[in-house]
Amino acid sequence: MDKESLSIGLSILAAAIHIAAYTSYNIRVFRSGVKPNGATWAIWACISLLSTGSYTASTKDLWKNVISFLNVFMCVATFVVSLFAGKFKRLAWKDWVALCIGCVSLFVWIFYESAVSANITIQLAIMIGFVPTWEAVWKDPSSDHPKPWLLWTAAWIVATIVVILRWKNQWIDLVYPINSVVLHASVAVLCIWRSKTVMSRRDLLIELDEVRWNIRRVSDDTSRRTEREDDAIRSRLLVTELRQREAYLMKKLSLD
Repeated sequence: MDKESLSIGLSILAAAIHIAAYTSYNIRVFRSGVKPNGATWAIWACISLLSTGSYTASTKDLWKNVISFLNVFMCVATFVVSLFAGKFKRLAWKDWVALCIGCVSLFVWIFYESAVSANITIQLAIMIGFVPTWEAVWKDPSSDHPKPWLLWTAAWIVATIVVILRWKNQWIDLVYPINSVVLHASVAVLCIWRSKTVMSRRDLLIELDEVRWNIRRVSDDTSRRTEREDDAIRSRLLVTELRQREAYLMKKLSLD
C-alpha cells in the first residue's frame, strides 16, 4: 500500500474514532442529566469552523482535514441538540476570552491574508476552552471519564500520522493536530491520576453520611443508658473524633 492510500485510510479511521469519542461523551452527559449551554456551544461551533477553515486554507489538503470537518459537524450538531434539550445561560469568562481570540484570529486572516497566523492564533482559544474541564476534573475526578478523551487522543494521533504521511515540508501543519493530542491527552491523564489520588465528591458524601450516622448512634446509646465513667469518656472521645472527621469532610466538600 502506498502512502497516499494509507493516509486516506487513516483519515477515515481517525474520523471513525472521533465519532466514537463524541458518542461516548454525549451519552454520558445526557445520562447524567446535564443540560448543555446553547450559548457556549454556539461559540465553540464558530471557533471550530474558524479553526478548520484556516487549517484547510493553510494546508490545502482535504485528507488532512477530515477530522477537522467532522469536529465542526459534531459541534454544530451538539448546538442544535442544545436548542431543544439544553438551555441558554450566561457565558463564563473563558467563553468570552475564547470568543475574543476567535475574533482576533478572523481579523488576522481577513486583513493580513494569513491563514497560517489565524490558525496558530485560534489554537490559544482552543486551549482556553479546556480550562473548565481541567478545573472540573481537578475538583471532582468523577465529573468526567477518561474513555472519550482517550479516544479523542487516539483520533488526533492518527490525524497527526496522516499529516506526516502527506508531508509537504510545512511544519505548521503539525501545530493543530499536535495541540489537539496534548489537550485531549491531558484531560485523560488528569481523570486517571486524580481518580487514584483524590476522593470523589460522591465518596465524600457517602463517608459524611456514615460519620453522621455514627455520631447519632453513639449519642443515642450514651443518652439511653447509664455508663461507667470510663465508658462515658470513651464515648465522648469517639464523638469528638467523629465530629472532627465531619468538619474535615464538610470543608473538603465546600472547597470542591
